[in-house]
Amino acid sequence: MELLQCDLRCGLFVRTVDHPFLLIIARLPVSILLLLPNGNIISDRMPKWTVIDPPVDPTVTFQRKTTVKVYRGRLRGMFGEVLGSVQSQVYVRANPHSTPALVQYVDVLEWYYFVVDAECLKKWEKKEMLPSSPLE
Repeated sequence: MELLQCDLRCGLFVRTVDHPFLLIIARLPVSILLLLPNGNIISDRMPKWTVIDPPVDPTVTFQRKTTVKVYRGRLRGMFGEVLGSVQSQVYVRANPHSTPALVQYVDVLEWYYFVVDAECLKKWEKKEMLPSSPLE
């Protein structure tokens, strides 16, 4: 897991010639892992990028830094902080204490960052964070 250790550049949104919105999720010794709005991860050898402000889709009701929980789909049960949104897809930095219902279908990098459709999310309320309350 040492390869997943991020420096200050992880979590930044960047733009390249081929992709208008990418999220840096990890730096490896010879390349960088970038998260696309469709959830795919690409690896590139130090591409030429421009750092951009986090994208905000006006159709998405979740603002940046809002804590959200996934209520439907493969990542149901995961929660974390909204980083940005593009085309109804929401970039989320996963909370280290969240656990999806279908653990076997979660990619190792999705434990850190993931992209999910805005319709699958709900705002995570403070009262739900209490240890005595159930997850669902």
